Amino acid sequence: MKNLKERIKKYAVKLKSENNDLGSGVLWKSASCPENSLYVFTAAHVIKDYKDISVEFEKDGEVVEVCVTEVLTSGEYKKEGDKDDVAILILNYEYKEFQEYKIIEIEKDLNTISENPQLSIVGFPKEGSINTSFRLSKDILLCRYEDYDKTMEMVKYKFVDSNIDNSDKNAELEGFSGSGIFAEWSIRKRRMAAILARSAWLSGTYYF
Repeated sequence: MKNLKERIKKYAVKLKSENNDLGSGVLWKSASCPENSLYVFTAAHVIKDYKDISVEFEKDGEVVEVCVTEVLTSGEYKKEGDKDDVAILILNYEYKEFQEYKIIEIEKDLNTISENPQLSIVGFPKEGSINTSFRLSKDILLCRYEDYDKTMEMVKYKFVDSNIDNSDKNAELEGFSGSGIFAEWSIRKRRMAAILARSAWLSGTYYF
């Protein structure tokens, strides 16, 4: 798990608009993408109504800030927590050494997730954020897969961090919206399980 934490940190993105910290996202690039194209998955409600969006991420120990050139959202998206609450941000940035990971096919890979339920979320919580340090503002939450709702196309999970109360909405979670949820099924595979648009806990469904 320690090795997984270190690897997924480099995929974490902080979303900004002028002086506003909007939330989190996750970097993505496949081998078939154009060399100067890089993508960010996030939740649509994180960037809704904002212009001049930029993203920050860490590369080779340095913090890189890149302006978003295009935002793609579903025409079906209406409000926070919808199953279409997902956005793709397109960046004009050449990331030659990007280590691609696999995105799961949720229904196809459901048995594997059930057998390996440990998940990790990496993002930028607002509470405890240090404006002068990108690295120290980044945090990882551990959770466990519980179920999958086919109608809502939503993963249900439960936090296992001792400071997160699964029966309540926690201020510690603000800023994690849009983060990637990662599962590791073998030493060589990193698989992103979902986009953190909303959190379904055992005691109910909460938005943040």
